[in-house]
Amino acid sequence: MALNVFFWMARPSERGRELLAAAASVVAGGRFEVFSSPADFQARMHGPKPPPSLAIVWDPTRDDLRALDAMQDLLAGLRILLVLPDDGAETIALAHRLRPAYVSYVDDGISEVVDVLGRLTVPGEDVPRPGST
Repeated sequence: MALNVFFWMARPSERGRELLAAAASVVAGGRFEVFSSPADFQARMHGPKPPPSLAIVWDPTRDDLRALDAMQDLLAGLRILLVLPDDGAETIALAHRLRPAYVSYVDDGISEVVDVLGRLTVPGEDVPRPGST
């Protein structure tokens, strides 16, 4: 299945670039778009998002999560994979307002996110719960 991925690297880092490279190889054959600014990501979300599509958001600040919340109508129909900077109460509350398909943390590494992405490229597979991979 050709998956369309919109990857927003809110705060670039070496680990974020590792996830980007690994995710791009898993989604080979699909469409993979990368954004480094919230304005560019939001502008792209105004355009068509053919199914199946998902957004990966790497290391968003709380303000980034608020911006995503404000554009929820643009995110309709997208599965969202969040890789959060921390598990603070405010961060978690903001993240869950987005109804993500999967939540991970920057400090947990990229393997689970890559595994989830791999499962989404296989017809009939679904997103596992954290810790069940």
